[in-house]
Amino acid sequence: MNVSRSSARLSSCMIFSLVLGSTAWAKCDADEMQITIGSVTGSANPVRTAALAEIKRVVDEDMQGKACIQLLSDPQRFGERKILKALADQKVLMAMPELATLARQVPAYSIFQLPFAFKHFRAAEAFAADAQLDVLNTKLGEIRLRGLSYLHRGFVQTVTTRRVINPQDMAGMKIDVSSSPNDLAISSELRGVPKRTESQALNAAVEKDEIDAVFTDWAGASRKEFTAKLKYTLESNYRYRGYRLIARADWFDGLPAALRTQLAQSISRAAKQADFETKRRARGDRNKLISSGREVYALSERQRARWLDVAAAVWASYSEPAGARFLPVLRRVSQTP
Repeated sequence: MNVSRSSARLSSCMIFSLVLGSTAWAKCDADEMQITIGSVTGSANPVRTAALAEIKRVVDEDMQGKACIQLLSDPQRFGERKILKALADQKVLMAMPELATLARQVPAYSIFQLPFAFKHFRAAEAFAADAQLDVLNTKLGEIRLRGLSYLHRGFVQTVTTRRVINPQDMAGMKIDVSSSPNDLAISSELRGVPKRTESQALNAAVEKDEIDAVFTDWAGASRKEFTAKLKYTLESNYRYRGYRLIARADWFDGLPAALRTQLAQSISRAAKQADFETKRRARGDRNKLISSGREVYALSERQRARWLDVAAAVWASYSEPAGARFLPVLRRVSQTP
């Protein structure tokens, strides 16, 4: 399907279907500036796929006749570990990497991965919006990038073979620590037995009783391979996962001021709608898990404080020079009601 935007206006639902089906996107009109975004989309990345679809829909509508978005999703060129290089090599103008990916090049961003940092989405939003985090944008500028918007991916929960309420309940449990650098440190603080398992071997390890605890999102917790063994899900919001929409600084800063402002406003509006849909998806996945008969339980304020105490040593290891500025903000928003 090769159509121009002047002959086809795509609804948000149609856009989402086109991405998942790997169908060609509508081409930009000849007089429009083409804004290329490189990020892997598809059924394996439903949250990012939906978010990028919303960004394309809003920007294309707001800026019709001036600019339009073209999504490039080839995993060989724009995979999670390649996208920052693709930006540096000027293969694309924008990208939406995970915050964890960005932290590999800009270590300050690893603060978002600290365990039990955010009680809920509102806390993550408050932290990202805090003026003191402008220094993160400065650090992006040092590698010739501009940060345009934060977007949610969701929270990681704690899925276990037995009911866990307090940190000491995890003592002796075999904990999968393969999903984040901080998992090994928190496993040590919990007096657990760390286990590194390749993602493709995790299901088999659970079946063989080689793993007692896994940190995963709501969709991961409901996978059928976990049902028989990992029967309990602690709604811990153990770790936040998000994205950062970024652009090449030379390109973005070189845009005419009015066009740059309009683009930034359109992206901000799209990000808010995308985040709304991400929260709705998370609630749906949680409700499906409960409907399946799995036990899901949350922490009281007092119980969560005990987990934060355990995480204190991991927080203290955040050695980024700007940590003295970031950590007090994080401690404050972590208590957001």
